[in-house]
Amino acid sequence: MIKYDNWLEPWLAELEAHRGPVLDIGCGPGLDVQFLTARGFLVEAVDINLEAFRCSRELNPTVHHQVADARDLSDYADGAFSIVTACLSLHYFDRTETHGAFRTVARVLKPDGLFLFRLNAWDDYEFGAPRNFEPWRLILHKEARKQFFTETMVREIVTSCF
Repeated sequence: MIKYDNWLEPWLAELEAHRGPVLDIGCGPGLDVQFLTARGFLVEAVDINLEAFRCSRELNPTVHHQVADARDLSDYADGAFSIVTACLSLHYFDRTETHGAFRTVARVLKPDGLFLFRLNAWDDYEFGAPRNFEPWRLILHKEARKQFFTETMVREIVTSCF
């Protein structure tokens, strides 16, 4: 059993203020989907990892799930979602791909929508961040490429895509 760290709880007032369709990118085992649906949000869950996708669908059988890549959400219309969430699912890309994924989020998010996301920080040593950090260098950690972010990197992405 995976323990849920409840990262969305502090944002509940903002989520309520933007109530509308939610897209959860990289739904993983579906814990954020469960949190949101338990509070009455209509959620669309996507993940590219089939195992994670199946876990989320099993945990949240009433939620529509789709296998999709964060860099290509072409099945969704512009401005289709009031809220987009992405918990540690947008850190697998290089600089160009990261910008592309964030532009894709900006496209599917309503102009006044809410985008809540978490990324690995440059000093997340416990989760594979290198001691010799270089911005925009993908690191191989537990057989997966991961990007680690500084505040400057996040600001670059957000200001260029939103």
